[in-house]
Amino acid sequence: MSKLAALDTIAGDVTTMQLAQATFSKQLDSCLEAIESHEELISASSIQTCLADIQSLKSDHAVLTTEFTDLEVMVDSLNIPDLQSTQPSIKADIASWKTKKMALSDDKTPHQARQFQELRDELKARRSSGDTDLTIRYIRGLPTTVNPTVIPPKN
Repeated sequence: MSKLAALDTIAGDVTTMQLAQATFSKQLDSCLEAIESHEELISASSIQTCLADIQSLKSDHAVLTTEFTDLEVMVDSLNIPDLQSTQPSIKADIASWKTKKMALSDDKTPHQARQFQELRDELKARRSSGDTDLTIRYIRGLPTTVNPTVIPPKN
């Protein structure tokens, strides 16, 4: 094959490749247009969905506003005094609580109550015999008669 024939073949191949490239470019452009048109449809449907959701929220808000107004009317009909009118009596109650002494204790089982009573009796007997520096303290959860000046180690 001569050089001229080889150049003709190459030129034909280049032309074929240029046509294939143009066809590919057109197909790529049509694919991009199709994607863009679908994106617009997706965006439009998303927008429509959002608008429908907003409308639903607006109608729910209207219903809740009506229900809230109805509840306010019902509460007002109960004639409950407002906080401002009860505030002085609440302050007086708190002041009276501060002056009262309160003691809190857990509930005792009958066994615990008997054990504690026995310990009180023992303490009373020991005090009457001359041990005046004694008290009842809980050590590791158990009531015990101890000298309060001697603090047992915490273990």
